[in-house]
Parts: sequence; C-alpha cells; structure tokens
Amino acid sequence: MQFEPHRVVTQGLISKVSFPVSEIVAITIGRIPSLVDELGITIHAGNSYYFTDENDWFLDFTESLNIAQILGPNWYADAEAGVQMLIRRNDDGELVRQ
Repeated sequence: MQFEPHRVVTQGLISKVSFPVSEIVAITIGRIPSLVDELGITIHAGNSYYFTDENDWFLDFTESLNIAQILGPNWYADAEAGVQMLIRRNDDGELVRQ
C-alpha cells in the first residue's frame, strides 16, 4: 500500500490498483465474522476494494482517508464492538458519516 496525496495505490503479488480518492463514493467499516477478531473496510470507487486490519498498514491507510475525523476518535473501538459504519460522499463532494 502506498499513500499519495489524493490517491489510493495498492500493489499485491499479482496486481496493482490505483484510483483517486475523489472517486470514492462510499466506505463501509465493520467487524468481520471470522475465527479471529478482524475489522474490514470496503471502499466503493467504481469497483469495490476490501481490506482488513490484519494488514500492517491498515491504520495508516484509514488515517490517510481521515476516518477518525469523519467517524470520531473512537471509530476503531466502536467497530470492534460490532458497530457497522457507513461513509458516503455528500452533494458537496465531502465524505461524511451516514
């Protein structure tokens, strides 16, 4: 994962995905039903992209998207407690909590 101003860039073993932050229309964050406690974030930007907090860069990634500013400082604890959160782009083009 690379963090560039106004751009999301991910690169795995097989593929590379890059899109402008301005293309994000929605972000969902919540707990994942699994054998281990995980949080997941799905970014809807034309396609949907899914990441979990098992990635070392997860918190840096959410920081680059200003998640704490949008959802509040306790967003991670809320998600761990089972709260599903949705962020959408409003008519002014800003990402806001729904």
